[in-house]
Amino acid sequence: MHNCCQEKLFRNETLNITCRDLSHRYFGDFHVVSLEIKCEMDILPRHFKNVSIPEEIKSAIGEKITILRKIQQMGVPSARVNQVKDEIIHNFKRNSLPYFTSSSFPAKAILSEIRKSRKSDHISAATIEFLCAR
Repeated sequence: MHNCCQEKLFRNETLNITCRDLSHRYFGDFHVVSLEIKCEMDILPRHFKNVSIPEEIKSAIGEKITILRKIQQMGVPSARVNQVKDEIIHNFKRNSLPYFTSSSFPAKAILSEIRKSRKSDHISAATIEFLCAR
């Protein structure tokens, strides 16, 4: 990610994960290495066994889910900025990417989005129960 503004970390037909560099110098030779990881997932019928569920969910939370995570490390000397960025990306790919690409992720992400957005009252209890059971 050397001197890049944005880098694609992963992409398939439903999931797009990018990394945006928000790093900056904050004092003398010291930097805040700050990377924003953005995961966008399309909500598709194939994520569900019951065909009617996707339309109910899409009407409540939309066509896609976006998850943003900001990873920061402070006090990084100029000479180590690129190395620290590479380490953060490597750790994300090793530790978090398997979670995002697992077969159970779509249902978990959708359920989390429903709960987070407080739109569960627009979705039937049966649908929420179905998602929790996955």
